[in-house]
Amino acid sequence: MRSARSSRPCRGWRRSRASPSRATASSSTTVLTPIRPCSTSTSTSWAVARWRTAWSRSSRSSRRVASRRVPVSFEPSGLTAWVAPGTSVLSAARSVGLLLNAPCGGRGICGGCAVKVLEGALQAPGATELSGLSRAPKGVRLACHALVEGPVRVKPSIPAQTGPAPAAPLSGSLVAGVDLGTTGVAAVLIDPRSGAELARATAPNEQAAWGADVLSRISAASAGHGDELATAAWRSIAAALAAAGVPDEGLARLVIAGNSAMVALAAGVDASSLGVAPFSAPVIPEDATDVARASGLLAEAGSASFVGPLASFVGGDTVAAIAATGLAGADEPVMLVDLGTNAEVALRARGSVTVTSAPAGPAFEGGGLRCAGPALPGAVTRVRVQGSELALEVLGSAEPLWLAGSGVVSVIAALRDAGHIGADGLMHASGPLSDRFRTDDDGVVRIRLTDGGAEAAVELTQLDVRAFQLAKAAVRVAVDGVLKATRTKPRGVTRVDVAGAFGAALDPDDLVELGVVPDEFRDRINAVGNASLAGAAAFALESEAQAETMSALQGAEHVELAADAGFNDALMRATELKRS
Repeated sequence: MRSARSSRPCRGWRRSRASPSRATASSSTTVLTPIRPCSTSTSTSWAVARWRTAWSRSSRSSRRVASRRVPVSFEPSGLTAWVAPGTSVLSAARSVGLLLNAPCGGRGICGGCAVKVLEGALQAPGATELSGLSRAPKGVRLACHALVEGPVRVKPSIPAQTGPAPAAPLSGSLVAGVDLGTTGVAAVLIDPRSGAELARATAPNEQAAWGADVLSRISAASAGHGDELATAAWRSIAAALAAAGVPDEGLARLVIAGNSAMVALAAGVDASSLGVAPFSAPVIPEDATDVARASGLLAEAGSASFVGPLASFVGGDTVAAIAATGLAGADEPVMLVDLGTNAEVALRARGSVTVTSAPAGPAFEGGGLRCAGPALPGAVTRVRVQGSELALEVLGSAEPLWLAGSGVVSVIAALRDAGHIGADGLMHASGPLSDRFRTDDDGVVRIRLTDGGAEAAVELTQLDVRAFQLAKAAVRVAVDGVLKATRTKPRGVTRVDVAGAFGAALDPDDLVELGVVPDEFRDRINAVGNASLAGAAAFALESEAQAETMSALQGAEHVELAADAGFNDALMRATELKRS
């Protein structure tokens, strides 16, 4: 355990009182439409004027500059993108693989992609950006709507993520499993002769630059960004494999599992069937050899495949997790709960498998919150209240930089137990940690989790708690839904495998105390970590296992939660943070 201490800045600006993303997206019948860029005003900012003055002194007109590419430099990464004037700063970041925080998918409503202009020129903000900047500090722009005018240097308000450094390449004929998650990509390398795991690594999913949730990315693909999203997915897969040490000669076999939307976008197929009710699974080709070889990941005789979905939002990651946990062949009632951006639940009972899914949002994966991120060094994985102090466990014994998914669950459970969060989710300062609370200018309550000033601290806000409540409610409704469909009592479930990028950091008691799962599950929870990755690796080792698992699941029943007339009422009741 580490004591709370000062951290690198985890500071962003968010629009005041912004509504959190709804967890009821699956019950909507709204057709996703392309997002039109906003128009820009004719007023000239000081930065634009300064740049034009400098160029006029060198006898170069702005008309001449507009015909050439100009550099957009990002600090502190040092990356530079050369783009045409009129390109958004967010698009420039995407082009060089820099993952700017963009939870709303570029609609200009969340403030997550805010950047500080250090020097240079951006076009004057349009109406949408001006609305989003109404309470922003001076010099801050929204990368999704800020258009490049000339050479410019910016610094993201929330530190941008870059991929991990490549490891020294391993040698030999190896196979690999990949879990293509909404927030991150995990990869594992295995020697097929001995069965020995040689290395594993994770990388951010660069598709996050088009939005934190799957619907934002489906919308982006429908708006003509499908090729870019596919490229971002394969670049992320390659980064994770390189960080694990993929051999220079490539892989003998590669298997990729992921939720329905992520795999469809990586495969370059139409995912619009997931964007409008009634939802249906996209048609995903099993073979991925050609694109994997084009990405330089395969040996000359190597092969690659996707794990296909069971139903609309019950994807290949669930299929792989079912294989890894042995759920399909269990004799007694066994449940699998996969805590991800798209939460999936499977129950083996009464001789068959029943599955469902719910849009939980990225909170369980450390995404979309004020100071949260992937499970990488510097991520806070567990929080405990000790008297009037906080004790943090930090991944890699590094400086605490943000909350991992398990850290989000842990800190909310700890504050709930200490009396700082009520069952309704409201935060208040009364309690042992009162000196850590403050209310910002927008009226949002927040607590400082690390020592240091407000600008440098890792914090949890009231909006973060609300986002978690929606994620928690979605999971609980999914759990209750499969129990109801199979007429199974919670006490009748003999084992509950909880999957996700948590590892041993997840405390099962926290899930029970917050009501994520029924109280009867307390002594039956088994944290299995990234079961999707484990299943993909098993399929890579034995190709027959993938076909056998799909065959065993042919008769699986899919429960469409939104079709239940009481779904919305159940969802609202499930937002309460209490045992049940």
